[in-house]
Amino acid sequence: MPQMDLSPSLSPTELDDVLARHRRDPNRLLQILIEIQAAQHWISPENIDLLAAELNLPRARIDGVIGFYSFLHAEPAGQFRLLFSDNITDRMLGNQDLIEYLCNKLWLERGHVSEDGLASVDTTSCTGLCDQGPAMLANGLAIPRLTRERLDEIAELVLQKIPVTQWPAEMFMIEDNIRRSHILLSNAMPPGDALRVAIAQVCVPGSAVEAAANQRSWREGIPSVALCAPLSTLEEIKRSNLRGRGGAGFTTGLKWEQRR
Repeated sequence: MPQMDLSPSLSPTELDDVLARHRRDPNRLLQILIEIQAAQHWISPENIDLLAAELNLPRARIDGVIGFYSFLHAEPAGQFRLLFSDNITDRMLGNQDLIEYLCNKLWLERGHVSEDGLASVDTTSCTGLCDQGPAMLANGLAIPRLTRERLDEIAELVLQKIPVTQWPAEMFMIEDNIRRSHILLSNAMPPGDALRVAIAQVCVPGSAVEAAANQRSWREGIPSVALCAPLSTLEEIKRSNLRGRGGAGFTTGLKWEQRR
């Protein structure tokens, strides 16, 4: 079998082009890493060193971002990266047997890249498709309802080196399994109306109602013109009591307010 043929890294010139497109802005590190990986299928140690120097960032920070996001990886992952959803629901639906089946079809070992650098098969966390699993991500695109027959088709597409974006559309079709939509999903508001209302909100300086005196602290020194639509939107989010993800349970409005 031919040996893996993956370039070790983007050349300094290629990397410079990527950085130029992002204005060498350290705040765009994630977007820069995504673009590098799209070109090379991974992010090499050489590119990490160059990024640290060019963006004046500690290497540990770049390593931390790559390690945090599962879709970024600092080791070669192959042209086709196939990740099976691995949670209790998928396991109950037989994903472990399906993983082994696909590995055998592609002649590779789970968790490793094939010797020709074509593909890799591994697991990822929940893909949010528990109602129609087993599921997988093929280069980031979700494929539900996996069966041996469907994996036969996937293996053939991989071996023919057909880009994932050109795979049959029905393979990515997500079924609507909602049985009780209730208030949130039954709302007949036309798409975009919520955004149009937020944009149209006009804030009259000094008209904001404060429930406590300490609410003034973060507004001090901000010109009144800057407190119009953004402030109105923030106040609406706070009143909604919308909560973000995370164990602490802080409301979204509070989190966003602290970011000002």
